[in-house]
Amino acid sequence: MRYAFRVGYIGEGFHGLARQPNVRTVEGEIIRVLTERGYRRDDDFFLFSSRTDKGVNAFANVFAAEIRKEPKLGEINARLDGIWIWAYAPVPHSFNPIRDAKLRWYRYVFPYRFTVEQEALMREAAELFVGKHDFSSFAILEDKNPVRTVKRIDIFNTGYTVMDIYAPGFLRQMVRRITTALMRVALGEWDMGEVARRLEERNPVPPAPPEGLILMDVHYPNISWTVDTDWYARMMDYWAEEERKSMVRASLARARLFFQP
Repeated sequence: MRYAFRVGYIGEGFHGLARQPNVRTVEGEIIRVLTERGYRRDDDFFLFSSRTDKGVNAFANVFAAEIRKEPKLGEINARLDGIWIWAYAPVPHSFNPIRDAKLRWYRYVFPYRFTVEQEALMREAAELFVGKHDFSSFAILEDKNPVRTVKRIDIFNTGYTVMDIYAPGFLRQMVRRITTALMRVALGEWDMGEVARRLEERNPVPPAPPEGLILMDVHYPNISWTVDTDWYARMMDYWAEEERKSMVRASLARARLFFQP
């Protein structure tokens, strides 16, 4: 039977999501455990909704798999490290997690505390990306159609500047390259005209670092998920601890302001 699963993971420590020989990947680890525990065989269907690069995180990526017995998330998660499968649902045999997703939501946390004025410029620049565009300058195309439709971009502040971006689908590195453009506008390196030109021309923009990016959710309106509250809580506890440690590191870094040789 085919099931869909919601999964979160830490990008650090994995060489990306997709299976690769001789390196640890999110997909490779999940397939290894499912196979070892008798849930699947080598030729059984397995497909992720969204491919994430090395260093990119997720709260709720989705994969679908042909499973040969009722899934027990505790049994699976106990053999995973840095990965939490926290919800599942039976789906039709025709279900495809890439094609059937209606909306994807990514968040990028910028490595800067931008000013109110800079964030206003970023919002203005972000509006240029909303709608249907050719994103050739903002993606690795891999022979794919470069046209995508961005539904919404929000810029806000949580202590650091944050971007939320929503679209039915994204090209590889598209979010991180849009992020670069917004940072360059905020830092005064680009004006709005340069952003518009990059959308019109094929002039590649480099990607922002992957560590600030997290896949927040992939939406399927017709799926009713069974949530394992214990494993969901374990994932959230991990992130809470990461937040605490990052606050300590940030405080230690700020101590430099009070040091004089």
